[in-house]
Amino acid sequence: MKTSEQAEFIVFDSHEEWMRAREDNIGASTLAQFAITGEHAKPLPTGIPALESALRFGSDWEPFIAQLVALKLGLSIAPKNTPFDRLDDGQISWHDDSFYTMLDGKVHASLDVAAIIDGVPTVIEIKTSSATRFAFVGGELRQRYLMQADIEAFISGAEQYIIAFAHRPTDWENMFPEDISKTLSDSLETLRYDSHMDEAQLKALYDDYEKDASGVEYSELLDNILDWEAKAKDGRKRLQEMLAQKPGMIVGAQGKIAQLKESKRVLTDWKKLVEDYHVEDLTPYRTEKTSQSLSITKEKK
Repeated sequence: MKTSEQAEFIVFDSHEEWMRAREDNIGASTLAQFAITGEHAKPLPTGIPALESALRFGSDWEPFIAQLVALKLGLSIAPKNTPFDRLDDGQISWHDDSFYTMLDGKVHASLDVAAIIDGVPTVIEIKTSSATRFAFVGGELRQRYLMQADIEAFISGAEQYIIAFAHRPTDWENMFPEDISKTLSDSLETLRYDSHMDEAQLKALYDDYEKDASGVEYSELLDNILDWEAKAKDGRKRLQEMLAQKPGMIVGAQGKIAQLKESKRVLTDWKKLVEDYHVEDLTPYRTEKTSQSLSITKEKK
C-alpha cells in the first residue's frame, strides 16, 4: 500500500447515507474533471432519456461486468466491500455504498472494484460507453477516466489500476439479458496502468480546486440569472402569442394580471428631415405605428 497518509475505509448502511456523505468532501471523479478540463463538476441534467438510460445501464450491469473481469483475469470473488488489507492474492471485491477517504476527510474515492493481482493492490474502474472500444472514447473524457482511476488508486493505497471497458448497446433496453451479457463479454477490455499519483500531487490538486471554487458560486449564480432571464423572455413571448389568439383575454397569477395592450406612437424620419434641413411642418415625415405588447401589472382590487 503506497499512501503516506493512512486512508480510512467506510462502508455505509444505505445508499442514501453514502450519497449524503459524498456531499461533505470531493470525489476522485470531480478532481479528475478539474485536473483535465479546469472546470468544476455540475449536477447532471435531468429529463434527458439517453443520459438516464446510460446511467441506469451502469447501475444495473456494472456488478455483472465485475464478474466478467474476475473470469477474464482468473480471480476469485470475495464478499462485497472487502478492503484491500483483507483481500488475498487473486481475489476481487465489488464495492458499493462505500469509499476510502484521506486528507482529513477532504477527498474520497468510491471504488468499483478492489483486487489483489500477482500480489499488487489494484483498483478496477468499470466504464461503459456507446463507443465500441476504449480507444474510441473522446480524448478528453478518456483522460478524465484515467486520471480518476489514478486518484482512486492513490487514495485507496493501490499501486496500479485497470480500466475495465465494455460497450453499451444503444438499444439495450429492448434486448434480452443474454444478448446484453454476450455484448459485454465480447467487448470487454482490461487495460492496466501503473499509478503515478502521489500525496504532494493530490494535495496540490485539492488546493487548486478549492482556490478556484471561490469564484464558482458567483459564476453559478450569474448562470442562473441568465437562465432565468432567457426563460422569462421565452415565456413572455409564448404568452403574448397565446393571448393574441384570444382577443381581450386577461389572465392572473400571484396578484398580477397579463393582457395584450395596443399602443400607438408617432415616429419621425429624422434622417430625411436633416437632409431637407429647412422644414417647418413635420407632418410629412411622421408615421403612426400601432403595436401590441404584453402588459403584466398588479391586479386592482
